[in-house]
Amino acid sequence: MPAKFFWSFPSFRPIVAFTAMVFAVSLPAVAQIQEPLHQRIDRLVNAAPLGPVAAVCSDAEFLRRISLDLNGMTVTGSEAKAFLDDPAPDKRQKLIDKLLASPRFARHLANTFDVALMERRADAHVPSPEWQKYLYESFLTNKPYDQLVREIIAADGVDPANRPASKFFLDRTAEPNLVTRDIGRLFFGRDLQCAQCHDSPLVNDFLQSDYYGVQAFVVRTVMFNDAAAKKQFLGEKADGDVAFTSVFTKESGVSAPRVPAGTFVEDPLLPIGEEYNVKPTDNTRPVPKYSRRAKLAEAITTTNNPQFNRNIANRLWAMMLGRGIVHPLDLHHSDNPATHPELLDLLTAEIVAAKYDVKTLLREIALTQTYQRSGELPLDWNGASQQAAALLATLDAKQKEISAAIDQSKEAAKPTESEFDAVKKAVAPVRDELTKITTAAVEARKQFDAAADVVAKTDGQIAPKTEAAKPLAEIAAKAGEALAKIPGDADLKKATEFFQARATALNNEVVALTKARETQVVAAKTKQDAFATAAAAINPVREKWMAEKAKLDAAREKAEAAAVGIRTINANRNVVAHRITGLKTLAGYNEQVAKAAASQAVLVAKQTELVTAQTTLTQAADEAAKAVAQKTVADVTALLATTQQQAKSDADQLAATREQVLQFCIEHFYVASLKPLTPEQLTASTLSATGYIDMQTKTANAEIDKAAQTAAAANPPVQVAVPLGGRERQVEEHVSEKLIRANAGPFIAMFGGGAGQPQDVFYATADQALFYGNGGTIHNWAGVLATPLSAQKDSKLLAEEMYLHVFNRRPTDDEIVLVTTHLQSRADVRVPAIQEMVWGLLSSAEFRFNH
Repeated sequence: MPAKFFWSFPSFRPIVAFTAMVFAVSLPAVAQIQEPLHQRIDRLVNAAPLGPVAAVCSDAEFLRRISLDLNGMTVTGSEAKAFLDDPAPDKRQKLIDKLLASPRFARHLANTFDVALMERRADAHVPSPEWQKYLYESFLTNKPYDQLVREIIAADGVDPANRPASKFFLDRTAEPNLVTRDIGRLFFGRDLQCAQCHDSPLVNDFLQSDYYGVQAFVVRTVMFNDAAAKKQFLGEKADGDVAFTSVFTKESGVSAPRVPAGTFVEDPLLPIGEEYNVKPTDNTRPVPKYSRRAKLAEAITTTNNPQFNRNIANRLWAMMLGRGIVHPLDLHHSDNPATHPELLDLLTAEIVAAKYDVKTLLREIALTQTYQRSGELPLDWNGASQQAAALLATLDAKQKEISAAIDQSKEAAKPTESEFDAVKKAVAPVRDELTKITTAAVEARKQFDAAADVVAKTDGQIAPKTEAAKPLAEIAAKAGEALAKIPGDADLKKATEFFQARATALNNEVVALTKARETQVVAAKTKQDAFATAAAAINPVREKWMAEKAKLDAAREKAEAAAVGIRTINANRNVVAHRITGLKTLAGYNEQVAKAAASQAVLVAKQTELVTAQTTLTQAADEAAKAVAQKTVADVTALLATTQQQAKSDADQLAATREQVLQFCIEHFYVASLKPLTPEQLTASTLSATGYIDMQTKTANAEIDKAAQTAAAANPPVQVAVPLGGRERQVEEHVSEKLIRANAGPFIAMFGGGAGQPQDVFYATADQALFYGNGGTIHNWAGVLATPLSAQKDSKLLAEEMYLHVFNRRPTDDEIVLVTTHLQSRADVRVPAIQEMVWGLLSSAEFRFNH
């Protein structure tokens, strides 16, 4: 049976050494240690490129791309003009720093992580505005990402200050399978859904034991409805473990909490019956002394958790570049390796070294030439095709080496796998015995607690009755004395008899309860002794189990070391295999070009031959010559059809080859990836392009000034509190709430993914086209920009201003001609004509994508 656990172990260093030999990472010299990260990134990506590489993009392309990626919206027309006209050589770096310093950066990251973590789920227990404000303020203060995740995992919703962070669990109703899958996907880059019932049949690295290792952290978390507060909170039980059985192999297992590829987290030994700070009842939220969920928050974000670190490094790269170094983002495994393993290693190390400073890493990525590449490859691929052919022989040999190493490693791992299986079988009876006697002790404690509760309940009855009996007896005696003095008083006699009877009855009740208590105490003592006996039986078995567990852990470490070594080599083999596939396609490109050119030349020759034959036919002098010419025309026509089919086939094959090479180059970041705008980006960018952002910004500034003037004029003057971020934050919040959020709903409904589904899949629908094409919203917004544009009488300058607003670039000469022609044809309705053009630009594919 394959080993189900993996991590490093000294005895398998030769495997790792071989991997390092195959994919050696050059260590920087001492003089290079301070080399900026963005330069090191470019050096890794550009070293021995495997395909054609795009040039650095234009300023306009960069401006649109970086504004969307760091602020979630395009800039205004005036901002675009200022940047494009700026001659400073460092203007790109200055723009990056300006965008990162803007509150819009925090807003964009809040939107991005909201969509990533909650996937547009409908609100259940935490309102989205509260959650988004929490994220916004977290990114505004540059909260480290590991701290943010710890808060999200550990929050129980009780403290109002951090209740928004509990949305991740509360709005998933703490459902164990849903939470387990999403923690794996979003924080470890591993979609373990198919490992719930068995080891994944699709991904060899995704094991059922990994799935339940994560679930063991969260299976004890429960929803608690606080009727008084009218809110749901998270509680947690002190017991509850996960056991699993494969539906394929019927193999069973029990898992302690464990993050993938990590170590098991053992619960502390607490006295049975003393596991809670607050014991669970129908009306109390259970709070254990030891929280597995709090331990998960710690285990996920520890700096030596490679899965967590690689996942966030990969996701931040994808946020900027449009795809991950590992892609899809939640499928990190050896059959889907990083396109650039060394690059992912570098980014992972840097995010940890930067103490999970998201802003710092995004800045370095934005500064790279890799990020700033054009979206178009060079037209001439001849040199790249020749280089690909030369590289193939080397990679073919390397692939054979790796395959041989995998075979050797698998053979070497068999004894450790067998040993692990044998030890698991050997320790199972001890584990089962410990489980059995622990369960018995827990049950004995429950019975003792129940018996003690009965005694306590009786004590609770005896005490007040005993306390009441004495004054009641005194009242009866006093009443008797009074009756002796006036024996004929019927009412007094009746009262005296009542008090005497009640005092006698109360004394009898106390006597009966005291007698019952004696029996109950005996029963409780019996239960207490039984519990003490059961608890004492645990220790020797636990000691035996700990000795056996040490053997199990040692065997597991060896098996895991073998497995991780094999998977590491397998990942490298798959890297090479993918590169070979791409290089073969590129190497054959020149041949495809020649073939397509040759078939096109044959086609042109046949077309010429047919024209000649048809001319001969029209000029035939007699019937015999005419018959010969007709036959020639028929023969050439038949051949022409075949030639046309061949030319089309070769042209289609060349186009397919170009598309395959382009995709390969996108995957390796040699050319910029085309990214669709998110619904939030589309909303904000449309409002920016049409001038609404400028208008709302002026309104916000006016309101802030008015509030300051009112406060200053008060008697006594009122000190206006300025939030972190100052006026710029106040303006951003005003624009976001009053304008962008208020208008985002229809865009999200139209362009967003389904609730609870991944949101990174692009799709186009007829409804989307109608929303932009026929919907009144976009057409009306276009009119807002059309009015000020109409004041510009020079059609060339009007075209420039319009394109700067909408596309953040200047128009081409052909586009200026189109604008001029359209305005001339609609001179009598100038404003509507301009409105139509703005609407057309907003509805274009160029506006829908990042470049």
